[in-house]
Amino acid sequence: MPVVLLLDDDSAVRKQLYWALCDDFDVLEAGDPARARTLLSEQPVDVALIDLRLPPDPHSSRAGLEFVRHLREHHPATLPIVMTGDDDTRTALDAVRAGAADFFVKPVDLAVLQVVLGRALKVQSLERENERLRQAASEAPTSDGMLGQSPAMREVASLIERMAPTDATVLVTGESG
Repeated sequence: MPVVLLLDDDSAVRKQLYWALCDDFDVLEAGDPARARTLLSEQPVDVALIDLRLPPDPHSSRAGLEFVRHLREHHPATLPIVMTGDDDTRTALDAVRAGAADFFVKPVDLAVLQVVLGRALKVQSLERENERLRQAASEAPTSDGMLGQSPAMREVASLIERMAPTDATVLVTGESG
C-alpha cells in the first residue's frame, strides 16, 4: 500500500483524513514538522499532505513552506501536497514555488482529495519508471548507439558489426519489441 504522511496540527483534521484514507493507504500522522521528520527518517513516504499553517507560528504559512522545501531537498521521492484553510491564491503559488506537487483548500472535499492523491501517485509511478529506464539504459551494452541486452538484440548487433565493413545491402527484419 502507498504510504501517506498527514502533517496537520489539528488532530480532528488528521483523524478525518486518516479514516478517509486508511482503506487505501498506510497513513502516518504528525502534528508538527519535527514529528514528521522523525517519521520520514523511519520509513519511505510516497505522498505528504501538509497543512501550511503549522507550529511554531500557526498564523503564518512559513513553517509549512519550509517543510515542503525540506521534503524536496531531503526526500525527493516524497510528493508534497499542500492543504490549507487559506484560499489565497498567493499562498497556493508560494507552495508550488516551494515544490508542492499540488494544492487544495480545507475543509477537505474527499472526492477532490482522492483525485489529487491518484494524480500524485500516477506522477510518482511515472517518475520511478523513468528513473528505472534511465538506469537500465545507462547499464545496457551498446553497439553503435543500439540499446538492448536480449540474445536476439546481441545477435542483431553482431550481424551489423560483421556486415558494416562490406558494401552489401542488408535488411534486418523481425518482430518489434
